Amino acid sequence: MTGEIECIYDYTNASGVLLFQVVRMKPKGFRQRRPDGKGGWIWNLDGTTRPLYNLPLLINAKRGREVFFVEGEKDADNLIKLGLLATTTSGGANGWKSTTSMYSLESRAVFIIADKDEPGRRFAREIAEYLEPMTVSVFVMEMPDVGDIGVKDVSDWIDAQDSRDNESLAAEITKMAWDGFVSQPKPLKKAGAGQSATSALPGPAAQPPPELLPDMICLKDVKAESLHWLWPGRLPMGKVSLLFGDPGLGKSLVSISIASLVSNGADWPDGSKNKKGGVILLSAEDDLSDTIRPRFDAAGGDVGAITVLRGVKERDDSGTLYFNMSRDMPMLAEAIKQTPDCRLVIIDPISAYLGGTDTHVNAEVRALLAPLSTLAADSRIALLTVTHLNKSAGTRALYRAMGSLAFIASARAAWLITPDPDDAGRRFMLPAKLNLAEWPSGLAYRIGQTVFDDIGPVARIEWEHEPILISADDALASGDVRGTHHAKERQEAVDWLKKELESGELSAIDVQVRAMEAGISVRHLNAAKRDLGVRVTKAGFAGGWRWTLPNAGTPPPGRYNTAVT
Repeated sequence: MTGEIECIYDYTNASGVLLFQVVRMKPKGFRQRRPDGKGGWIWNLDGTTRPLYNLPLLINAKRGREVFFVEGEKDADNLIKLGLLATTTSGGANGWKSTTSMYSLESRAVFIIADKDEPGRRFAREIAEYLEPMTVSVFVMEMPDVGDIGVKDVSDWIDAQDSRDNESLAAEITKMAWDGFVSQPKPLKKAGAGQSATSALPGPAAQPPPELLPDMICLKDVKAESLHWLWPGRLPMGKVSLLFGDPGLGKSLVSISIASLVSNGADWPDGSKNKKGGVILLSAEDDLSDTIRPRFDAAGGDVGAITVLRGVKERDDSGTLYFNMSRDMPMLAEAIKQTPDCRLVIIDPISAYLGGTDTHVNAEVRALLAPLSTLAADSRIALLTVTHLNKSAGTRALYRAMGSLAFIASARAAWLITPDPDDAGRRFMLPAKLNLAEWPSGLAYRIGQTVFDDIGPVARIEWEHEPILISADDALASGDVRGTHHAKERQEAVDWLKKELESGELSAIDVQVRAMEAGISVRHLNAAKRDLGVRVTKAGFAGGWRWTLPNAGTPPPGRYNTAVT
């Protein structure tokens, strides 16, 4: 290679790994090189993926930011120095067709700043035509001359400004772009005789929008369908459900337990029937090899039916990009299609996959969750999202999911994970929202473990089969109740329950109704049951749960109550 290097521009994959460089030579000329893996360079791009310039910056930019597409790395860098989001392709006006990663511009507003020459205008038109189907809007513009100073490109325009700060320059360029888009919706075409080059712009996506019409359907033309369930009465199919609670209570373990039951088709903890199916898991907080796989093994899951979506990648496998709901919903839809008999998708935690979305702004969160709900309905899968509790103690459980209220609003079912206030090792899974069916009972579980010879103990969920009737609101509120008044009420409940069961066995429903009539809370009733060591049994497959004192004999005839709990 001869000549002196003036400037070097790096092109990386989505993860920031260097793929190649564009080298600007003195006095003017460009060459391209790629690493040889030995600290040197190969001066060609044979077989090399050619992404957009500044690809990681594009991918990680906040949803809604406009992108300026220019011809040349110098122009892109000058815009980036102003605080704008900008990109280009390697190879100039003639090299863009070999560029990959155009997907990073999907659903954005793109402003293409054309150089004022025929190759530059052709480049702008071709890019606009390519991007039109995938972007929110695309508009081709040219930078105006500055007084008597002729301007060819955006770098010339910036250089012609007289001591202006970056913020004001960025604001003016952005205003010119949007003003031009709004006021000059003309079809893109080649300039003819007597027609200025600017009037031949902007691009095709800047044409006047088509007339909008209401999309209506008469309800009599809608076929009524039955509601389908993943877990009957608890997790609906075709809908989004939410699992939320404080850290350390086993939310991820619960989601793995649910996924394992789907993968092997075993009955649900409440005894309802299940159906075997495929599962997709997105997990941002746990390692696959030392946490997730061992936990599925401990839970008895069929790991052959469970797929982990680690992210999205380019076809040449040059790097995996972190999954971003604002950009990658089509990839999740494709993953569902590729997973045999997929019945469940778990996103844990959902906050890790929102990109630059502000989780406390309802409008932004709803814009992401609406497509997620549509995907669940179209794919006919159950979609379970996981999140933490916020710090708003003293409010209803419905308002305790972290972030915007849109998270709980979008869910058709929401389940609170909370500790049993009377038993440090026990947790509850309680309904906080369910507007599709009769309000279900809660469930209780403990965190146990399975010991493997090669890797040692691994945590797993041990479900209890008896229903829990305490409400989510009461469980949260009771977490702060302590002291002598609490102890007195608990002892009163013990004395009352012992007396009720001395005559023999009772159905759980019968006990709970009598307790309510006697002014005994569900919380203190359950505590009394544990204090007395009450035995809980089920009267046959279709029978209800029954309570009896430990070591009690057979109750007298006629004492049984047939109510179902």
